[in-house]
Amino acid sequence: MMKKRLLCSELKESSGFQILPASEAHHALRVLRLKQGDLVEILDGQGHRALGRLIVENQEVQVHYQKVSPQPCLPPIVLEIAILKAQAMSWVLQKAVELGITQLIPLITARTIVRPNNPEAFQKRLQKRADQALKQCGRSSKMHVTPVCSLKKCTPTLRFWCDENAYPKQPSLLEVLFKQPKTENAIHILVGPEGGWDPQEYDFLKELGTPVHLGASTLRAETAALKATSLIGSWLELKEKLPE
Repeated sequence: MMKKRLLCSELKESSGFQILPASEAHHALRVLRLKQGDLVEILDGQGHRALGRLIVENQEVQVHYQKVSPQPCLPPIVLEIAILKAQAMSWVLQKAVELGITQLIPLITARTIVRPNNPEAFQKRLQKRADQALKQCGRSSKMHVTPVCSLKKCTPTLRFWCDENAYPKQPSLLEVLFKQPKTENAIHILVGPEGGWDPQEYDFLKELGTPVHLGASTLRAETAALKATSLIGSWLELKEKLPE
């Protein structure tokens, strides 16, 4: 049976109670149809989770909980992706949460088709969807969606950028990862728009990080994001288990 999960502000003590914010209280009672004494899992979005009982008192909904358990910490993974069309972007967002991406940066590139008229509202909408996905998959740390950013404002860091023209001239992401030493720093993966990178962007991209390919097939942007983040996540988990 799938656990009923709710978000709260913070879980620092080994036991206690949390008053749910109005939106979560409404979700618990009206959407999930939870009742007094029901067992729920609460997440604070900061790496902690706990099991507790729902207590409804007057206009207040509380969770009385026990046994907070932090999840193991891996280096952060940052997905930088050119904004995609609505359904594709929502799909990438959901899968990024499920795969443990720490931060998602929506980018404007030369060939980005979708350019939000209200970037702040766009960011808030994506963050709300990411929080919903968090509860569904049971992850305890939030994936933070940043404000919309221009590719030109990105700075060099540990970054692998997907180049549809790299095969077979450049190494694959998997080849590069296995040569990469263990790190505690954030790893950035950069995925371009549906139309690919503009030729004038290539010199700038080469300064930002390492070009990689994802195989011989031409992948849709959302598929490339899923494959790349899956490979990086699996590599980090494997590195964590291997001796120094």
